[in-house]
Amino acid sequence: MPDGGRSTFLALWPPKGVRAGLSALADRASGGRPVGAADAHLTVLYLGSLVEDEQNRVVVALREVRVPVFRLSLDRLGVFRPGRVFWVGPAIAPTSLVLLNALLTSLSLPRRAAQADERRPFRPHVTLVYGARQAQTGVLDPPLSWTVRDLVLAVRAPGGHGVYRRLARRRLGVGGEERASIE
Repeated sequence: MPDGGRSTFLALWPPKGVRAGLSALADRASGGRPVGAADAHLTVLYLGSLVEDEQNRVVVALREVRVPVFRLSLDRLGVFRPGRVFWVGPAIAPTSLVLLNALLTSLSLPRRAAQADERRPFRPHVTLVYGARQAQTGVLDPPLSWTVRDLVLAVRAPGGHGVYRRLARRRLGVGGEERASIE
């Protein structure tokens, strides 16, 4: 895992078809910078700027994660006012997603997250547009849904905003396994 010391996080990466749907939703906002389809993800736990050794320790710790595969439906559109972040997320987070966040938070993972981030309640969402001037909010019908089978360790790639490199993944469910790379 070269290029340590970058913004590191654990996330759910939707499959290609869902990512295309997420990209199309960005059109419901005016202004701002849309997130590219390949980078659309739902952060489960932000770890902060970690070096390579710390990233490796996260991969090892993920071997202890036991959460069943679950279905995730994104059915609410909203805006976080600071930064005018247009997002889509679940109206009600699946129990397995809440459990996954709580389990990861309880592990002794290396973290350099800002204290403010640690005190915020978990609000699962996929960012669609940064800096949106206006956006259509409310119910998304039909929702975008997928069966979540993997937890991904990712970092911000060198050279820009919103470009991420996936380092490892942990299969959810019984007998999950981590992999050194994805795709």
